[in-house]
Amino acid sequence: MKDVRPVYAEGAQRAGVQGTVVVEVRIEPDGSISNTRVMRSIPELDAAAVDAVSQWEFSPTLDIDGRAIPVIMAVTVQFTLT
Repeated sequence: MKDVRPVYAEGAQRAGVQGTVVVEVRIEPDGSISNTRVMRSIPELDAAAVDAVSQWEFSPTLDIDGRAIPVIMAVTVQFTLT
């Protein structure tokens, strides 16, 4: 699995914006991400969340017969100022 962390948007950082963006993703049989859809939005952070999640890679999900299948899942991306 490849997990790319989001880059906090500079404007959002300056404005003190933080919180959780939830992105629905389709994981293809090869483990790549093909589709994303923001389900819980923070407008200043949505693009960073989608950009990061779109680069993720997963191990293929196998059905009961051992065939790789696509899967849809929700991903939570947390943005916290430190």
